[in-house]
Amino acid sequence: MPPVNIVLAFFDCEEDIWSDKYWVNWSCNIDCNIIPLLRNNNDYIEVGAQPIKTDKGWLLIYSYIENYFSEKKVFRIQAVLLDLNNPSIIIGKTSEPLLIAYFL
Repeated sequence: MPPVNIVLAFFDCEEDIWSDKYWVNWSCNIDCNIIPLLRNNNDYIEVGAQPIKTDKGWLLIYSYIENYFSEKKVFRIQAVLLDLNNPSIIIGKTSEPLLIAYFL
């Protein structure tokens, strides 16, 4: 249910994935883990594919649905390049969608 965000989780050890304590602490600090991609609270975003590690950074493909609550949704596929060492830092992103579809 919008508004939504794409967030990061980092683990020091594999056991943290199943740790209730880890997730309680993580959710209390969720705002620190957001990748700021959402432009409007009436839109919707979600990860489209597993991030790809490149020499320049992490390439993340995501969907962006503009006007999510309206009858005139605009579905976009976009990309963002995240820093290799700190993926919460956006290095660059597409200025135009890679793909766009209109729902009529």
